[in-house]
Amino acid sequence: MVEEFPGLAATGIKPIGRFGIGFFSVFMLGDVVNVISRRHDDASSNALKLTFGNGLASRPILSPATSSEAPKLGGTIVEIKLKGNPNSDGKFEFITDRVDDSNMFSTLGRYDVNFSSLEELVEYLVPASEVTLCVVTDAGATAVVTAGDWLTISAMALAKRTRRSIASLRPDVVNTLTCPISDVGGDLVGRAALWPSYGSSDRGGVLTAGGFRIQAVPHLLGIIRGEVQTAARDSGRAIVSLDILKPWAGEQSTALSKLEFDSGRKALSAEIILECGADIRSLPIISRGGVWYNMKDFAAAILTEKEILIHVGDVEYDEDDSVPESSFDAFEPLESIFLVPTLSGSITGKVGRYRSRPSHLFAMVRAIIDRTWKDVEETDDHEVVGHVNYTDIIRSVYIFQKAG
Repeated sequence: MVEEFPGLAATGIKPIGRFGIGFFSVFMLGDVVNVISRRHDDASSNALKLTFGNGLASRPILSPATSSEAPKLGGTIVEIKLKGNPNSDGKFEFITDRVDDSNMFSTLGRYDVNFSSLEELVEYLVPASEVTLCVVTDAGATAVVTAGDWLTISAMALAKRTRRSIASLRPDVVNTLTCPISDVGGDLVGRAALWPSYGSSDRGGVLTAGGFRIQAVPHLLGIIRGEVQTAARDSGRAIVSLDILKPWAGEQSTALSKLEFDSGRKALSAEIILECGADIRSLPIISRGGVWYNMKDFAAAILTEKEILIHVGDVEYDEDDSVPESSFDAFEPLESIFLVPTLSGSITGKVGRYRSRPSHLFAMVRAIIDRTWKDVEETDDHEVVGHVNYTDIIRSVYIFQKAG
């Protein structure tokens, strides 16, 4: 490309290829493959066809393409004869070769990808395509993803591309929070809402490269751009940094402060906003007895107290508890215990890989205590934090005492 088109690099072209083996993934789906290619400045009669009749087990055959096969405006067409009909019982399936570990013989395996149509699958796999993608069936052609439309489609439509299940989402909240993310040069590197993830199955953010999905991103609902790091294209890194995310996080903080929304989710959002270095304004940070407190309210609540107990994190079932796990939904915290919510994973660094992280909320809580009481003694111990059907639940707590 460099030899034939030396000026092409200056146009800002960004090829999505990196490892040089992406084409070979087609043989996961079928052994009969045609590659038909024509230079944009060549006649149709110069188009060529490379035919793989038996996967990679035999040499492909190179021949002239017919006028009906040649791409009309130049370019390349890849045709794959699938090993089986992907439409089955209202689901979309791929039939591929696999090795049965029990007998080590190659067998045909069905892999249900839980999509009802090819259109849904394409939209999921390439949520931020820079070219228009169409699906052609006997019923005709359907434009599934339009070039760059992830920047203009509705916030709920974007959420459906990244999260798929949007039944539990409040459209007014999603519409208010979803906004562009720009780098220091003003270029768009994402479009998302801050959306704390309660677990790996609750991640609604997507890291993309060349418009293709790489992996899920925690604590986001939307898309951020990144770079692929493995040939399998299932791991990457975001091109955003905390400096880039800080202005966006500040916008999220302002919008969340005005929304009538779940206080617990607001507090978890405050944790991410603090990580990004932005101001959390009046967002809640800690709860006690079912009441949530922001920074100002918490300082006022502890002003006249001599001792407070704080548990950091959710109170979840532990094998040492004297109650069955099935009954832990009945857990009731003591009204005297302060609770600070926590999250796993980060929207920066190794995106999507859950890891231990410090609690920014607890750091803020500790600073407020120091500022309010001036002279503070801090210890930690195991105390009763609540009950399940009148049975004590004991967890580690931080004990703060006003000195003097």
